Amino acid sequence: MLSIANGISVNYNTTGEGTPVVLIHGLAMDLTFWENQVAPLAAQFEVIRCDARGHGGSEKAEPPYSLELMADDLYHFLHSIGVGAAHVVGLSMGGMIAQTHALSHPNEVLSLTLASTTSEYPPEGRKGFRERADTARESGMDALLDATLGRWFTDEYRQTNPPDLWKVRRVVSGTDPECFAGAALAVSEVDTTARLNQIGAPTLVIAAEHDLATPVAAARRIHGQIAGSRLEVIAGASHCCNIERPEEFNRLLLDFLGDVSPAEGDSGQ
Repeated sequence: MLSIANGISVNYNTTGEGTPVVLIHGLAMDLTFWENQVAPLAAQFEVIRCDARGHGGSEKAEPPYSLELMADDLYHFLHSIGVGAAHVVGLSMGGMIAQTHALSHPNEVLSLTLASTTSEYPPEGRKGFRERADTARESGMDALLDATLGRWFTDEYRQTNPPDLWKVRRVVSGTDPECFAGAALAVSEVDTTARLNQIGAPTLVIAAEHDLATPVAAARRIHGQIAGSRLEVIAGASHCCNIERPEEFNRLLLDFLGDVSPAEGDSGQ
């Protein structure tokens, strides 16, 4: 489905009924990266997945991008489909968008789940994103595939799940290089650490034991800044822990949402 929000067309999918849970994917991903979460969540919630600006089936809007712009996209998209407050779940870039959305629109966030993400990068991390942006523009997305999959999944997972890896490769390879570059540069500038203490929504922080892209230390920093937040570390997984360890990821998310969900009959809309 498509909706017009913040001046662009946004591709999205909804499943289930109840209090809305919006799932926000990462850089060079799309809404299909949440397939393992849809059925478990939809048994209790309305599950909303959307493609970020320049990704998947959403409009390939011309950069520059910023996390603030993509958070505005999320806000206007949710209102365009009649959703006000929602549980907000973001992974990687999606977690950065979720942080920014929660800071800008605190009354729109019933709860916040931040998975495999960070609130800031060191200088070498920012440089790495600039280099990837240049590579995408000069050589296309295929030049980034192997290194990307190496960051996202453990060696064991890559060796034992080739069909799943091919699905991921198709999505990454099909991402528009200019849009990827715009989003990569936006991600490189994430800088929310000093403001995270303003977030009052119940928050779950999920890290993956072997995540080199956004290590456990980054999750601990977020957890330390958001009062009352929970921190969970998924053993044996890398960056895309919702794909690599879906049962554990889903259990943590559903337990958290069960604890913080509004009373039955309150849709949050």
